[in-house]
Amino acid sequence: MNDNNDIWADLETARVSYKSKHFHKALQYCDKALDTLSGTESGAAAQAWNIKARAYYDLGRYKQAIFCWEHYPIPAGFVKTWGCKAHAYFELKQYNAALQCYAKLPQLSAEQQNNKVQCLLERSHYFLCQRQFTHARADVLAALEINPKNPTALQREQDVKIIEEIATRKFLYSLSRSSSTSDESLFQLNRAPEEIRKRDREPDANKTSTDSTPKQQRK
Repeated sequence: MNDNNDIWADLETARVSYKSKHFHKALQYCDKALDTLSGTESGAAAQAWNIKARAYYDLGRYKQAIFCWEHYPIPAGFVKTWGCKAHAYFELKQYNAALQCYAKLPQLSAEQQNNKVQCLLERSHYFLCQRQFTHARADVLAALEINPKNPTALQREQDVKIIEEIATRKFLYSLSRSSSTSDESLFQLNRAPEEIRKRDREPDANKTSTDSTPKQQRK
């Protein structure tokens, strides 16, 4: 009985410490409670893992936060917690996992909507670099469905069209060239989309006329 009281006392200290932004102290008391638990106090364990996850999250230690949340089945109604877990995955560039977390939420807050849009745009950029244009376009359209006026999403929509055209043109061009030239074309396509667009414009911008030197006036 005394051990059970000690566990709840440790959890209360952890909770108060977390609320006071003393995250390391909160982690210490969560670990103390978890070390004492026999495995039968599921409610106490859930609280300990949740407080520990939130403390790690606020410290910016996202891998540890996710590890703790894996030990704690987040209830469907815990909207803020699901949002934090999604953002932790976003910071780790695990966009699929982040979007799966957002899918758990029946309704997103304004901040969560903005975070989901950023996640979709980051994943669309990855698909664009991999020349997976269908997936890139789908993520952009999903972002625009949430925020039709998002300037990055509107620009990304144009980028998908432009770079898909460039990729198609380079692919067709490579078919009529030697294998070495084709390899160079494929190498260029694997570069970041912004670099592809820049390189595609350079030939026209850097052209110089062979007749640019004025002829000497005859005497």
